[in-house]
Amino acid sequence: MGRARPERRSLVADRGVPLHHPRALGSTDFHTRQTAVRDLAAWLSSSKQCSREDLLQLWKGLFYAFWHSDQADVQAELAHQLAGLPSAAPLQVKMLYYECFVVTMQREWFGIDKHRLDKFLLLVRRFLIHLFQQASEDRGQSEGWKAVLLQLLVNKNDPAASGLSYHAADILFESAKEAAAEEPIPKAALTLLLNTSCETILQTNKQLLVGRLRRGVFDAIAEHLDDEPAPDAALLHLDASELSADLLALGAQPGVVSKSRKALYELSHAFQAVAASQHGGTGHAEDMKLDQQAGSLSDKHCSSSAADHDMDVHPAGAATSTDLQTLSSEVNGSSLKRRDDSGTPQLVGGHSLRPVPKKVHFAPKRNLRQPEGPGYGSPVPASKQQQHEPPQQQMTQRARVATSGQKPGRRSQGSRLRRVSV
Repeated sequence: MGRARPERRSLVADRGVPLHHPRALGSTDFHTRQTAVRDLAAWLSSSKQCSREDLLQLWKGLFYAFWHSDQADVQAELAHQLAGLPSAAPLQVKMLYYECFVVTMQREWFGIDKHRLDKFLLLVRRFLIHLFQQASEDRGQSEGWKAVLLQLLVNKNDPAASGLSYHAADILFESAKEAAAEEPIPKAALTLLLNTSCETILQTNKQLLVGRLRRGVFDAIAEHLDDEPAPDAALLHLDASELSADLLALGAQPGVVSKSRKALYELSHAFQAVAASQHGGTGHAEDMKLDQQAGSLSDKHCSSSAADHDMDVHPAGAATSTDLQTLSSEVNGSSLKRRDDSGTPQLVGGHSLRPVPKKVHFAPKRNLRQPEGPGYGSPVPASKQQQHEPPQQQMTQRARVATSGQKPGRRSQGSRLRRVSV
């Protein structure tokens, strides 16, 4: 008689949860999945703490519960239900739940086929909306929510899930706006959005992700601030001039890579222009102040480069209209102070106004003629010579072939190329 097997209990059976097994979440039966999701919601609301391993295994089942969902209305309802599942749970359980969602999506992202991709994109959008809502309610835990968003955007776990980061960057601002439900975006959610976006620009080495963030977050914010006749009410708590100064100071920090610094300086200049348009031209003093700060910060980081090139170095996007007029007058000839040895006028910085012609290299022509001399037959067959001979010579050749009795296009035995020893 064999030894009795130990009873296999569910993952959370020790906690008194009426959930038979996480596999019930991935069942092909709709009612079994719905019952398992309701049981999980009750367990999360009553549990004071849970481990990361437990939630990762439960999220494995939740992923396949959403995988098996059919029909658009069922998918939308289940996505909303899964995103709001930990609403009544303690704060630490909430953050761990969202963190395990990010880890699971990054792990499974590459295996999602094209037929199920749209509904998982919907699931990501619902989670971002609920995350911003939770961040607005739990204002003292901004760093925890920022870590979850950074894990989603920077994506150091699985490089194959870059598409997930790009999609999140595209809908980040729209999700924060939708979470506010046509009200001004709360200051906590707006701060989380901007801080996470700037930190992602500093940390990532993917310029495509930086471009997605600029279009999806900062360009969208600038368009809403520049709306006529009044800015969008969703950005009531945002000051464009303060944001411009913060972006400028962030780009001037030591250790920032050149591409990220350039992107931050360009964004700072863009919001500086938005602030000037909002004040109706009264913000000229602030613009000059930001230009001076940009020049001093750029001199700090690029002093050696400026000394080598003997010209002023400004951050990207920091030039004002006055600077552009001055530069235009210099190029038109007002600051041409010296000439080179050939008499070509040059600017002060040593840049010539005469364009440098491009060097064109021609490949040598191939000699297509057959070698002539003893040991070789006819250099070119008669049929091929007709293509290059004048009409009169071609007629003579045809007449000679006709009198010889050979078919046109055929060579005689003596015209074949032979190797003859001399």
